[in-house]
Amino acid sequence: MEPKLDRHDQSRVAHSAEAEIDTKEKTMIDAAQEKLGETTLEESVAHSPEDEPDVQPVVTDQLAKRIVLANLFAEKMKGEGGLISAENPNDSFEEMDEQLLTHLVGRIGKYSPGPEQQKALCSRCRRLTPQLVSEVKHEQCSFQHHSTYDALEESARNGCELCSMFVFAISRRPERYVWKRSDSVTISSTKFGYQTVDLAHLPAGRIRGKLMPAGWDDDAIPRHTDFLDKEAAAIKYWLRICPKGHTNCHAVQLNNGYLPTRVVEVGTLGSPTVHLVHMEDIDSDSADKRYIALGHCWGLNMPSSATTKLDTLDDRLSSIDMNDLTKTFRDSVEITRRLGVPYIWIDSLCIVQDSKEDREKETAQMAKVFMHAYLTIAASGSSDGTGGCRLLDKERPAGPVDLEFKEEGAKGGKMKIRLYSYPSQPLTNILLNDPLHQRGWALQERELSSRIVHYSHDSLRWECRSLKASFEFPWEDTLSFNKAVRIFDDGQLYPSPIEPPSSSTEEQRSTDLNASPPIFPARKRRLNENRHVWFDAVGRYTKRSLTFQTDILPAMSGIAHRIHEVTGDTYYAGLWQSFMPYGLLWTSKWDEEPYRSSGKPHERHPTYLAPSWSWASVACPVSYEWFIHDEFCLNPSPDPALIPTVLEINVAPSGADPFGAVRSGFIRLRGKVKPAAAKDLELFSPDAQIPPSRLGVPPSQRILPPPENGDFLGFTKIGVCHYDYPSDAPQEKSDMIFILCCLPGKEEDGDAVGLVLYPTNLFKFEFRRIGLASMVPMTWWDNVLDSDITIT
Repeated sequence: MEPKLDRHDQSRVAHSAEAEIDTKEKTMIDAAQEKLGETTLEESVAHSPEDEPDVQPVVTDQLAKRIVLANLFAEKMKGEGGLISAENPNDSFEEMDEQLLTHLVGRIGKYSPGPEQQKALCSRCRRLTPQLVSEVKHEQCSFQHHSTYDALEESARNGCELCSMFVFAISRRPERYVWKRSDSVTISSTKFGYQTVDLAHLPAGRIRGKLMPAGWDDDAIPRHTDFLDKEAAAIKYWLRICPKGHTNCHAVQLNNGYLPTRVVEVGTLGSPTVHLVHMEDIDSDSADKRYIALGHCWGLNMPSSATTKLDTLDDRLSSIDMNDLTKTFRDSVEITRRLGVPYIWIDSLCIVQDSKEDREKETAQMAKVFMHAYLTIAASGSSDGTGGCRLLDKERPAGPVDLEFKEEGAKGGKMKIRLYSYPSQPLTNILLNDPLHQRGWALQERELSSRIVHYSHDSLRWECRSLKASFEFPWEDTLSFNKAVRIFDDGQLYPSPIEPPSSSTEEQRSTDLNASPPIFPARKRRLNENRHVWFDAVGRYTKRSLTFQTDILPAMSGIAHRIHEVTGDTYYAGLWQSFMPYGLLWTSKWDEEPYRSSGKPHERHPTYLAPSWSWASVACPVSYEWFIHDEFCLNPSPDPALIPTVLEINVAPSGADPFGAVRSGFIRLRGKVKPAAAKDLELFSPDAQIPPSRLGVPPSQRILPPPENGDFLGFTKIGVCHYDYPSDAPQEKSDMIFILCCLPGKEEDGDAVGLVLYPTNLFKFEFRRIGLASMVPMTWWDNVLDSDITIT
């Protein structure tokens, strides 16, 4: 029987008819329980034919159970020619069935099934296997579900909540997707950890399933009807288990004696005002000094009423009207109140915006603010203060549906899998696509926060040093973070020294990555892992935007300072001493999308940012692609003599922070340097018909031996030069470039990677970096003596 209302009308009617439907439903339930009895009821809901496989799902939801009851009684009364509702005898079976369907569609996603609840599945859904619907790694597989979409929709109307979820998932398909109601339905797993609902073998909807851990208790997160209360309950759960159940988190000293200069005292729920307070004025040792830090996007229109200035500081210390704050600020205050935390730190309110002295002092402390906060709230999904800390209904997943399977075998136990349907957007990288995570400054807010809850567009996400979870899967959900880890998460960075040397000679050799054979291979391996952590962080950071490019080093200073504390390594304008000389081998990505078409200039910034050998000297994304996929340091080259030796590094900070902005710097190296020439490589030019990103090689020039009498004819290409910026390329045909070998290949006849240098013409053997050379045969440096050079 086709419904008289389409799905959109059903959702609309559900709200207005809820009370009436509940009354009618209760009448039918009472009648059904009286006439059918509990035994018949349970058999009707959970019965499975004996000839079906051992892996049988048992379903759990009171709503579906009641609808099945109502339909059973309705069928019975229809067969007897009777009416359904004693309250309204004019209701026909068809009308009541339509109301039931409206009720189901209107309610789906609003119930949180508990272990005491029961839910019905159709015969098709009972044949689903855990391998198909779980995120646990299995071979990719598919399952023929209903023969047509009409049959799927009919099953949903008849009370199968899993079919209802599939219908819901399909309803959120992209507008461009064309399908027919007669198309067959298939459930397919993917290698990316989610499943698709396919129509005619094309993905039309998306679901995710995760195995619930043994002993998981939904009552650990109390149920609430108000979504804000639900979110607060989830956050309280994570805050409760984090310090107690996570060894690495338990060791984190949150406040550790540090307190911000000012915080906002939030008061009680419903209070119309808040006010600033100086933390030094809270002198009671027994006072609760926990504070929450807020990470947010300012946007272009931050109202002055949501900031503190010299002439409003006294007023802010007295009272701040909640109505004067942005929606993001109001939401964050509300969340802080619900969590029972007395204070929140908000930069625009806690830093005096028109005081240069206060801004410099407090900005230098921002890393500590986030590091020592009890919790960080990240308004990840909001591009400005109008967005708030709220999830978007249109992007919020629907569900859950919990399936229970009996494992195969004589001693097979039970396993539960929780399912949600998701919007059509890509499942992974959703968090990193949020507006907040496009900001450069926000990286260290996330990296340094011990505990952070993200209010993303589609979900509530939790991160601490030991756990990544989501509102949908509160026990663990690394996939919603694209399995990415943070720098200071458990097991990422190794402290130093790792293996203390037994003598001064061994100490020198143990810190020398060029030593062959290595004295301390375990230390070398761990240094290599630290290197990869930093190189990955630089790649992620430089993809983000900065309002002022001169903040390129200051916006990473907190992370650098913390790494120094953990490893004891020395920092030089974005590079680490223990990573040299490999830290010099970054590649600029000005030629790749989206930066290439962003309208930003493809030339060096007019203001000095950093020495040319530092990635911070360029205002575009960079990558350490030679190391992300290369284990050179664990498989050294056959000729370590080709690796340059660092003689001296000198960097002059422009302020008091040794990890912040710099005004000058140089590095002295001893290595093999050879002159060369560069000529256009048309295949890789910006105007090439083949996109550079498809080839994996950026727009470049050929490296050739120096020409004789200006003639390049007959010369064989030595390698490829990729410039840091097009403007760095030599302007005259006769100009020479110099190649410094830095990363020899692993084979005797392999290629090497090196720096492309150009003379400064100020001092002899002084150069500036202008690019990176690759595919250069190691034999090209045969018989070349070492030279001492300086790069500024």
